[in-house]
Amino acid sequence: MKIKKLLLPMFGLGLALAVAQPAAAGTEVSVAADTVQADVVTVKVENRNWLDMRIYAIVGGFAHRLGTVGSFGSEEFTLRKGWIGPSDVIRMVAVPIGSRAVNYAQEVLVVPGDYVEYRIENSLALSFVAKY
Repeated sequence: MKIKKLLLPMFGLGLALAVAQPAAAGTEVSVAADTVQADVVTVKVENRNWLDMRIYAIVGGFAHRLGTVGSFGSEEFTLRKGWIGPSDVIRMVAVPIGSRAVNYAQEVLVVPGDYVEYRIENSLALSFVAKY
């Protein structure tokens, strides 16, 4: 009889904790997802050139290869959290596959959470970077 009196409150406490835990976990996940997006810089590259391009981001003097964008295609890349400080200057670089020409875009000051668009034109000299 005494065991039942002890177990009933313990069971109620365990049930209350089990119901409350998923609600708290859902809140943590959404906050974590917002924080992750704010810690990175997203770069959209739109290639309007006849050639495929290898894309690099120069941050703090180091070139980081982001990937390849096909001819008349577009891709989104993420600059990792460790690459960007509280505020950093980045310079986008496009290297055509099959050509010796290289496009160095103008430098852009970015902070985590920014969205950068790099448009590569058919004439590389007309390419540009915009930050939102």
